[in-house]
Amino acid sequence: MSDFTYVMPAELTIYEVGETFQELKLSLLEHDCVNMDCGAIEELDTAGFQLLIWFLRYQESAGRAAELLHPSKVVSEQLALFGLTEPSR
Repeated sequence: MSDFTYVMPAELTIYEVGETFQELKLSLLEHDCVNMDCGAIEELDTAGFQLLIWFLRYQESAGRAAELLHPSKVVSEQLALFGLTEPSR
């Protein structure tokens, strides 16, 4: 087991979130520490935002550090809109 950075796709919408969720769950099972690189996200809808929140809560409940690395402008704006702070840059 090792550290791993999962690179999020440019589009994180209802059309991509199912596949991304499955890949992310597998990464969480295979690695001790998973960080999420959000730098490429250009399009984010409610389903995609829910996946980001799920990741943060899952990591927290597992006693792991939750990191959203390099949040794109759209990710930062959505976090701010909901009054959430970015765990990491």
